Amino acid sequence: MKKNISSVFWIVIVITAAAVLWGAISPDSLQQVTDTAQKFITDSFGWYYLLVVSIFVGFCLFLIVSPIGTIKLGKPGEKPEFGLLSWFAMLFSAGMGIGLVFYGAAEPISHYAISSPSGETETPQAFRDALRYTFFHWGLHAWAIYAVVALCIAYFQFRKDAPGLISSTLTPLLGDKVNGPIGKAIDCIAVFATVVGVAIGKGIKYLSNTNMALAGILMIFMLIAGPTVLIMNSFTDSIGQYIQNIVQMSFRLSPNDPQKREWINSWTIFYWAWWISWSPFVGIFIARVSRGRTIREFLIGVLVTPCILAFLWFAIFGVSAMDLQQKGVFNVAGMSTDTMLFGALSHYPLTMVTSVLTLILIAVFFITSADSATFVLGMQTSYGSLDPSNRVKIIWGVIQSAVAAVLLYSGGLAALQNTAILAAVPFSVVILLMIVSLYKSLASERKGIKQAEKYQKPRSPRVKKA
Repeated sequence: MKKNISSVFWIVIVITAAAVLWGAISPDSLQQVTDTAQKFITDSFGWYYLLVVSIFVGFCLFLIVSPIGTIKLGKPGEKPEFGLLSWFAMLFSAGMGIGLVFYGAAEPISHYAISSPSGETETPQAFRDALRYTFFHWGLHAWAIYAVVALCIAYFQFRKDAPGLISSTLTPLLGDKVNGPIGKAIDCIAVFATVVGVAIGKGIKYLSNTNMALAGILMIFMLIAGPTVLIMNSFTDSIGQYIQNIVQMSFRLSPNDPQKREWINSWTIFYWAWWISWSPFVGIFIARVSRGRTIREFLIGVLVTPCILAFLWFAIFGVSAMDLQQKGVFNVAGMSTDTMLFGALSHYPLTMVTSVLTLILIAVFFITSADSATFVLGMQTSYGSLDPSNRVKIIWGVIQSAVAAVLLYSGGLAALQNTAILAAVPFSVVILLMIVSLYKSLASERKGIKQAEKYQKPRSPRVKKA
């Protein structure tokens, strides 16, 4: 077992144990320290988060239209391991599936009735902004973060035969230094973010397909039972508003309006940091299931399909909840975040059936995420092995359960989540370096391909003069 476990495993175990111990013994102290640190980062470096995530989006769009997009995440001629529908299901499930269930009604309601981006709640403008900003937070920017990390790992692992480690993606920049303390530090940050934030094959495939089937049934039912015309009108209008205002929203900081700036810190900046902190886990998982696809196919699939599904989900459940709130039928905004969806469902037909179906969906999403996380953690602490031992995965499963149990009991879970978000600061720098490293390697490979095509191109036969 020692041969299968890297030093990263033991380093992260010590760091995690120290953080959990602090959270268990003195949760208020850890909460205060992490809250202060998080507030300082959002107040002082909010601009940095907006710029860096926009760079990720721009880089993905550039690769889609670039000739580089034809390069495969694997060997030439290699076929994708998973079919298209199963691949989409796994992207959706691992990326943000369980979050959609909890926030499907909660975030639109929050933007509409509790704290609006425009500053005025329960107005027609607040209704429009609610869905538009929910799309923004769960849309292109979030998936661009995941896509960049996943693309770097998949390219170097499946194209260049490098270990499936975050540090391995920086080899073109750092050379052999990735095998030293710098590489170990990078991998430790990635693993720690995964531990405090959350076997790939048929099991994950079947679970993901089950998720999509259950989610599809629930969505179709609510689309019919809910305010159907309002849902589809809002869905269509909000997509237009999202596309039309995406640049303005991407760089919105409101420096001269403290109230709006506080909203941006609490929502947009928080989300960007949260997605970055999750990106080692989700990125490695997406990379693992995307072998054999071209860069262009990969990026279009990762950026577009999950966004459309997420937008439709939020339109159906968010508009259904906001409609109840707007008409005064039920005060959804008065409920806790994790019960808002159930509160909204209780005012539509077949409440018991839909509530049970939602609970099953949450359970399956949770199992999928937990299974994915144990694989990723095992892989990252087993020298990037695509087949980490069951013992290593079981150890990480027990550790994750113990961390959650101890901190839920002591009240220190929120503080440790803050810690995961703080880890997003150094890891965002790592992602920027990954982009530079990836482009350097891709440009070099593309140049080699062009030269090979030039020499292989048949010459026109010379015609002898009479």
